[in-house]
Formats: sequence, structure tokens, C-alpha cells
Amino acid sequence: MHASPSGETPNWFADPRPLVAVLAGGFGAERSISQASGRAVCKALAEAPWRPVYIDLLLPDPAESGSEGAGANVASFAAKPQWRVHPWIGFATEHGGTAGHEEQAQPILDIGRMMLMDAQDPQHQRRFEAAFVALHGSPGEDGWISGFLDMVGLPHTASGLRASAVSFDKELTKTVVAPSGMALANGVVVRRETGLQTARQRLAHLGYPLFVKPNRNGSSCGISRVEAPEALEEALEKGWAYGEDLLVESAISGREFTCAVYRQEGQLKTLPICEIVSGEGHAFFDYEAKYTPGEAEELIPAPIDDSLAESIRHWSMEAYRCLGLSGMARIDFIVDGSRCFFLEANTVPGLSEASIVPRMLTAAGIGHGVFYTQLLHEALVRR
Repeated sequence: MHASPSGETPNWFADPRPLVAVLAGGFGAERSISQASGRAVCKALAEAPWRPVYIDLLLPDPAESGSEGAGANVASFAAKPQWRVHPWIGFATEHGGTAGHEEQAQPILDIGRMMLMDAQDPQHQRRFEAAFVALHGSPGEDGWISGFLDMVGLPHTASGLRASAVSFDKELTKTVVAPSGMALANGVVVRRETGLQTARQRLAHLGYPLFVKPNRNGSSCGISRVEAPEALEEALEKGWAYGEDLLVESAISGREFTCAVYRQEGQLKTLPICEIVSGEGHAFFDYEAKYTPGEAEELIPAPIDDSLAESIRHWSMEAYRCLGLSGMARIDFIVDGSRCFFLEANTVPGLSEASIVPRMLTAAGIGHGVFYTQLLHEALVRR
């Protein structure tokens, strides 16, 4: 157990507030972003009627689990002590220590029952009432954590296993939303085993420019904009470093928007729309533009007329419904004239101080802790 920011040792078992497990970290390329989201959520919920407990899910050790990092399964990380508890995230470090505070006995986390046990007296236990999922990429957005939490009976803020798994696969997502009439870019999936020559042949009809994207990843990791055939090989190799399947699409020229959708008392609602304007030197909203201050401008609310705003909200909620999502999701579009081209659904969008959704909440006049508490309430209702 770590000392609190006030210098006092927190009493896990005397605090009357219900415990919420804030799950962050994870196995994929978005681990550090997820950790920042988890810290922000903990700070917001600490002022709400919840007792947040930050839990970092760690990458399994391939030598011990027999897995290959991101290829691990739920059983491997549930069975091993790879869930690290940080009671006071403001002082937590990557290795579990604290800055300037003496380490004391950590509580024991019983993963199978999602309970905390007193290290000095294991009979003294508290069960989590819910989980707030702040895991981007794997295992948060691909359905693993949803399946695990459903299995142990813990309500959570993420979408269900099926909806998460579908939404994490860009090609499958397009297949599911296409019957709604949503505008989609032309695209082809190419596998590493296909080889460069065959990939070129399969992509020839798309023309240039192209976007090359890992089919199962987020935060713009591994994405390239390809302007000419001679740049294709480098883009494919870059993308394949993040996964075996790549989605290659015709580039759509237009303005980029994103809209957050959530459910409140059974009704779908949206937060203020954001227009994303990438800075000079960025051909699109890439990783550096997303997470480097000053490299992109995020206009909230977006400077658009009511007709376009209504169209973006409509298609955002339609995507949410088609995919069977729960909790809060952020839907991305490119708008060419009046047509809204669907890009992807982010089922666990970033919640760090640098992320878009917290700024949407501020623009709407909604307190972050109030909103996250509402998401937890909806999770309990869905139980």
C-alpha cells in the first residue's frame, strides 16, 4: 500500500465508497496512452462517489506463459500475477514504486473474484462493484477484457466481447456498417504472407494516394499515407510491424471530424463534435500529431453548420447501433462535401489530459467525474 498525496496511508477497507477497478496499461502499442487515460480517470473519480483503484495490466512474459506478447490469451494473464495495483496513481511509477513515499504492504488482488484482500489479514476482503476500462488496443478494445469481466460477473464500461472484437477489426467493422448506407472508402486487406508483388496487384485498382493501416490497432500506430507506387513497400513493411493484416484504402479528401456517442438512461446522446486539423508537416492525424502539443488543432465545438452537425451525429449514432456498442465510443469521419465517410469506431477512446473526449466534456460543461460516474451507472444497469 502506498502513501496518499496527503502523506497518510489510505485505508482500503474503511473507505465506505464502492470500489471501482480502473484498468489500464495493456499489451499493445497504445500501452503508455492507456496508462495516461487510467491516471486521468482515477483523478476524476476520486472526487466522485467511487473509490478508484488503478490496476495496470502487464505484458505477459513469453518465457513463462508460452505466449508471444500480444498473442497471449485471457487465461494466461488471468492466471499469473500480471495485474499490478496502484492505490495512489498520482505517485505510481511504471515499476510500482512511489515518488518520495515509503513502500508498505500492498493489498492482494484476487483476480478470479476481482476482490482486494488485506495483505496482513486475507480474511479482510472487498469486492469491486464495477470496472472502468481505460485499456486502448489490446486487451481492452479487442474483446478480451470484456469477455473476462463478463465471465467473473463484474459490470464494466466497455462494449461487450462481440461488439469490441468486431469494432477492433477495421475490415469487419466496414462489413457490419455497410448495410446502413454509410459512405465507406474503397479498400482491400492484404496479409504479410501475400508478398509485395501480389499486394501491388491487388491494390492496383485503388489508385493513389492510399492509406495503409494495421487492420487491428489504434492511435494511428503503423499508418502511412502513400502518394506514389514507389513508397508502397515501405508503408506495407511499417504496417506489418504492427500486425499480419493491413487495410489499404483509397484516400478521401476532406475535413476530419470525430463524435463521441454514449447512452444515458437508455437514450443515445452525443458530445460536441470535434474537427481535427493536422498541423504543417502532417499529411494526416498521425501518432505525433495526436500526442505532441501544438502538432494538431482540435476545434471543439466544430465550426460547421447545423445540417452537417446533424449528419455527423446521425451517422455516429447509426455506427454505434450497427456495431452493438455500449458505454462511450468515439466515431471518426472524413467529410467530403456533404458525404460523411466512416473511418473507424474507437470503443475505448483516450481520456488523458491531451485526449479529445475530456475536451468535449469541458465544452459541454460536463464534469469529468460526473460523466465517468454516469458511464459506471449505465454499466450497472446493463448487468
